Amino acid sequence: MRRNQIHIVLLLMVAVALMCCNKRSSTQLSSDPTITKMAFTANDSFPGLAKASFTIVSRHNGDTGLIYSNDSLMFGTDLKHVVPVFSYNASPYSVMFHVCNDTIDTAFLFNSGSAVDFRQYPMYVTTTSADRSSMKTYEIQVVVHGADPDLFTWQKLSSEVCTESYDAQKAFVLNDRFYYIFNGLQQNVYQSADAKTWEKMTLTDTISIGHLVVGEKYALCLDGGRVKKTADIQLWESVETDFSGEFIAGLMYFDERYWALAQVGEQRRLVYSEDGTKWEELGWTVPDDFPVEQFGAVSFFSTTGRPRALILGGYDSRGYICDGRWSFEWSVDGYRVVNLSDQNSSSYDPIAGAELFYYNNSLYLMGGMQLENKLLSEQMMVSTDEGMHWEAVDTAHNKFPLTIGKRYCMSATLRNDTVYVFGGKDQSKTYSDTYSGVLNSVMWER
Repeated sequence: MRRNQIHIVLLLMVAVALMCCNKRSSTQLSSDPTITKMAFTANDSFPGLAKASFTIVSRHNGDTGLIYSNDSLMFGTDLKHVVPVFSYNASPYSVMFHVCNDTIDTAFLFNSGSAVDFRQYPMYVTTTSADRSSMKTYEIQVVVHGADPDLFTWQKLSSEVCTESYDAQKAFVLNDRFYYIFNGLQQNVYQSADAKTWEKMTLTDTISIGHLVVGEKYALCLDGGRVKKTADIQLWESVETDFSGEFIAGLMYFDERYWALAQVGEQRRLVYSEDGTKWEELGWTVPDDFPVEQFGAVSFFSTTGRPRALILGGYDSRGYICDGRWSFEWSVDGYRVVNLSDQNSSSYDPIAGAELFYYNNSLYLMGGMQLENKLLSEQMMVSTDEGMHWEAVDTAHNKFPLTIGKRYCMSATLRNDTVYVFGGKDQSKTYSDTYSGVLNSVMWER
């Protein structure tokens, strides 16, 4: 009985072996040489390589193909030793690279895991199907950024807009036009479509720069207890308002509201309005060290998508230079104002006449006057944490024009993702030149 069982097992084993042999003998090699995917192996020296993605398209009725990078690789990426990874419809018999141009004509067999010099162009890869019955050649196009995406590009637009000296100046964009106001012995106002060519304007009303708040469609002048508005700086109209206090200073346009510092009864208050008619008070008593002039102010959206604003430095009502960094934000309980100087372990230096702008998810500070009439040692500083910490910009990427030098009381504004910088002064001279700057990566995204 046991012998019969052994015979049965042996017969089954033979049958299985024969089935496997028949299966192997009936397997057909693929005639498809198609590449379905291409990628690059990670490289610690160039982390962007592994993130590179490619599109594959057929050409000439499918006889050839094109493989191209969907986006340019990071500036400075070295393509000399790059390991490509291919996926196929079926494993090919061979993969051959071929480079042919005016200076080189070479071909080499590619083995999985081998490095390829993708600096050579044009480059082709030819796959041969497993059954060696068909071949397909693809052109490969890998592009590296020719310019540094983190580089700020600056250019001078005009050398001198106003030839007269001034005590205060302010430049801004309103309804897609540039306006430049100079207050001195007399007021001079200029307008421009491009910040290069300027036209002098004749106004019937004098504009107090310290009381001017520029919004999206209108600018408000908040002087004393009066409110005036304009859409073009030329024509002003009085606004009927419920405000009964005295405006001390116009602060900023933040969260689609005009903000001002005002005297309300015996107290100083922050007040805001959507259009200048109805005003609301912030339930917060303004401290003595809150600035009234020569402060920097900017509004932006936080990393959480909420509107925020920052008021920095300036002079308070007692004439003292301020070190405050006042952060404004909307919370569930209403607007909240926090002095970042109280939250930062390293105190800020007092500064006045600094200008702020928000660009590409960072805050920038330009110029300023510190204690003992010393100009800020850095032309420009940057904060990537919404004003909590500041550092000098990387001059390898942001070479602010040397012709600007160290100044304070400059103006800056944005239009169409471009930064525009205006004038300012140093200890001996006032300026009215204009510059524009744009980050390469922002310009490419337009």
